[in-house]
Amino acid sequence: MKIINNLKGIRTQRKIAQKQLAMDTGYDPRTIRRVELGECCPSAEFMFDMSDYFGN
Repeated sequence: MKIINNLKGIRTQRKIAQKQLAMDTGYDPRTIRRVELGECCPSAEFMFDMSDYFGN
């Protein structure tokens, strides 16, 4: 899934750990991990929050 690859790619490119991303955005670290692994489909709110966080 392209969303998963984009999130993980941007996060790793900017050298941000999943735990740090979770702390900065208020999401549970398990949520970040599950989205990146494709175990769940991110909500629209999650995607807007990630977009705001990464400035895209």
